[in-house]
Amino acid sequence: MKSLIAVFLVSLLLLGGCDMCKNKNNNTTTDRISIVNDISFCHDFYVEQNKVYYRCEVTIENSHNSEKVIKLTGFRPRDVDVGLILNQELYLTDESGNPCDISLPPNSTKRYEVYFVGDHAGGFTKADRLMPIIEITEIG
Repeated sequence: MKSLIAVFLVSLLLLGGCDMCKNKNNNTTTDRISIVNDISFCHDFYVEQNKVYYRCEVTIENSHNSEKVIKLTGFRPRDVDVGLILNQELYLTDESGNPCDISLPPNSTKRYEVYFVGDHAGGFTKADRLMPIIEITEIG
């Protein structure tokens, strides 16, 4: 009976230890950078000098205790299908049209007006009113 209890306790300790290792190695803490989709949206798009500009307001949450610098990449595969843009991948620019990154203050949720830009394919119809699919890349 004592050996059965000892085996049970050792198993429990091993499982608990593995659980702690998993949390540490998989970074399952609450530190994250994410788009708050419920309050992020696109206004419109326009075409200028063979480029399509999607004007969007993106709300980003940074739950890290430090400032983070990110790059956003947008994807609009359906706009390729309808002939608005040549490639589904869009890059981020500021309002002057210069490529840019976003600096996020620590422990913040902030709205940014951004422009996703792609090469114009000739069409003038957007497939839908949805925001681009957004990929976040942490660069600093």
